[in-house]
Amino acid sequence: MRWSQLFALWVLLLFVGCGQDERSTTASPSSPPGGSPSDPSPAPPSEPGTEPGQRVLAPLPMTRANDGLTVSALSKGSTSGSGTQEILAAEQCNLPVQYTGYAGLQSLEFAYVNYTYELYIGGNYDGHSRLPLVFVFAGDAMTGGLIRSWLSLEWNSGGSAIFVYPNGIGLSWDTSTAPGINSSLSLVDAILSDVESKLCVDTKRIFAWGISRGAFMVNHIGCYRGNVFRGIIANSGGGPSSQNPADRDANNFFKCPTPPVAAFIIHGDADQTIIFGAGDDSQRHWKVANGCSDETVGVDPGPCVAYQGCKNPVTWCHLGGWPHQLWTASEPAVWRFIESTKE
Repeated sequence: MRWSQLFALWVLLLFVGCGQDERSTTASPSSPPGGSPSDPSPAPPSEPGTEPGQRVLAPLPMTRANDGLTVSALSKGSTSGSGTQEILAAEQCNLPVQYTGYAGLQSLEFAYVNYTYELYIGGNYDGHSRLPLVFVFAGDAMTGGLIRSWLSLEWNSGGSAIFVYPNGIGLSWDTSTAPGINSSLSLVDAILSDVESKLCVDTKRIFAWGISRGAFMVNHIGCYRGNVFRGIIANSGGGPSSQNPADRDANNFFKCPTPPVAAFIIHGDADQTIIFGAGDDSQRHWKVANGCSDETVGVDPGPCVAYQGCKNPVTWCHLGGWPHQLWTASEPAVWRFIESTKE
């Protein structure tokens, strides 16, 4: 074979090999069922959560959580030790990553079983500055990847947050078992510890967003992890609740063992899956828990209102005629709500 022929063959093989390395990593988003064309929220980019020019991060190494069901959670901004040296170490962070954007499916061994969660790292992550962390909880039978495809929260954050989309145990969430032995709460603790070991998280700004069963879960988290989570956003759910009458005060309001969190509650009065009263009970719980007055001020998007005189912000969105579905108009407001909790 002539040298010219060998050279041409080598160029052809090089071109084919390079072409095989270019793989698509994110499927196109699907629209949420029943989405309203009049919703004013801006459209997300074609690949939600990946800023232009960014590359996808390979899944981070799998870690093993505490094998027991109970994982102790640290309070906001607290450390596991004491002394000036340890406090300074907790404030400093040096956890760089090769790329930001959608980081793929992450694995975590918990209670001897492998669980997974989707991870997105905002483009403003620099490996040193701590970014807020947002957990996103799907409804029953939904994966973290599916609920991620419905949302534009990453886009609304402008690359200034870390997002986690857990896959629930059996694709559901336990909001009835006592917190000390509740596997869903403990799995959340384990995922939080896993993320904090890999990324610079602002431990004073950890949030939980949820829809349907996921909304029940975030209310549960707000009640039992109020010392860890800064706020919750609940769409079409209910809670916190308990089957034990002793968990309610003289006015029949649920007593939570941790400090109250900021809350953004959304519910439609035409919801035939989760009754409107469940969401109404949630907003009244957080209003009372945060010591709010009865005075409200209208906020965007209407018809949402913000209670006044609260320890933490409480927003209530009573949607007239709205069924059991995602209200995409709330997504820019949710990010403004998260931003409003900066200290």
